[in-house]
Amino acid sequence: MSLNFPQRAVVSFGGNHWNVALGKDRLSWGHGETGNLVISDNIPAHYFGRFTAFYNSYKYSFLTSFFPHQLMYWDENKWDNNGNQADPTKGIRFYMAHRMEGRFFNNKLSASLTEAIMYQSDDGTVNPRIFNPVDVFHNYYIRGNANSTLAIELDYT
Repeated sequence: MSLNFPQRAVVSFGGNHWNVALGKDRLSWGHGETGNLVISDNIPAHYFGRFTAFYNSYKYSFLTSFFPHQLMYWDENKWDNNGNQADPTKGIRFYMAHRMEGRFFNNKLSASLTEAIMYQSDDGTVNPRIFNPVDVFHNYYIRGNANSTLAIELDYT
C-alpha cells in the first residue's frame, strides 16, 4: 500500500496544435529504452506543468517540475526530522526545460534540442525572468540558485 495516492493523475486540455497538461506522473524525453539523459522515468512521479505546441514534423515543449527544497529536510548543521505538517514551507526548488523536436528526410532523422535549468531559492522567491519559454537558460547564471543543462539528440533510422 502506498500513501502517495494517486500515483498518477493528470488534467490535460488542448486544441489541434497545442496541449496543456498539469498533474503528477512519470516523465520521459527521448528515445531511450532503459532511460534518457535529460528526463527519464526512473523517478516514480513528477509534479509538473507542461505546454506543448506541434505541427506536422515539429514540436515544442515547455515543462516545469517541482521538488521539495532541501531546507524542508535539512537544518544548517544536521538532519531535521522534528517538523510536522503545521510548519511553513521552506524554500522553493523546480526543474524547468524547453525542448524543440523535429523529424526530417521522410522521418528518417529525428533531432531534438533540450535546454533546462534547476532553480532553487532558500527564501522561496523566484526571479520571474526565468519563466520566458523562448529564452536561453544558460544566460541565467545565478550563483547558488541555478544550474543549467543542454542536450542535443540525433536519431537516424
